[in-house]
Amino acid sequence: MQGREENILTSSDKLVAFKKKVAIWKNRAKDGNFEMFSLVRESCIKKMSPILFQHLTTLEEKFYFYFPSLKTDEYDWVRNPFIESSSTTGLLLCEKKELSCISSDRGPKIKNVEVPIDAFWIAVKEEYPSLAKKDLNILMRFQHIYVNLDFQHSTI
Repeated sequence: MQGREENILTSSDKLVAFKKKVAIWKNRAKDGNFEMFSLVRESCIKKMSPILFQHLTTLEEKFYFYFPSLKTDEYDWVRNPFIESSSTTGLLLCEKKELSCISSDRGPKIKNVEVPIDAFWIAVKEEYPSLAKKDLNILMRFQHIYVNLDFQHSTI
């Protein structure tokens, strides 16, 4: 969840997918199927199955504790401002007006396909300043946290 073109939305998508995988693994483990642990020998599975099941249960609980709500559908308009979205309830009037304008503008629509999402919003910030500022604040949340943590580690 680090690197180029990573933001709060892409990271949340990955976390949601991982939570789903853990739930699948846990259900399979409950049924005695441990194929997801391919490096564990068959002869050890019976002895290790309670430990593996408990590990998956704990992992699932911790993920729900640390990431209780990963709903990013309210930010669909950030990912793609050219689709009709009912998830604009948190927008100010000026931001909603800018969103209605940009969603009808074919120039940015073409640019949106060609560049990463953060570069797109930087490119349109002159024409749609309120909306671009809000979008960049949403997208940069994860990077700010990461940069701050990285800075703290480097000064220790």
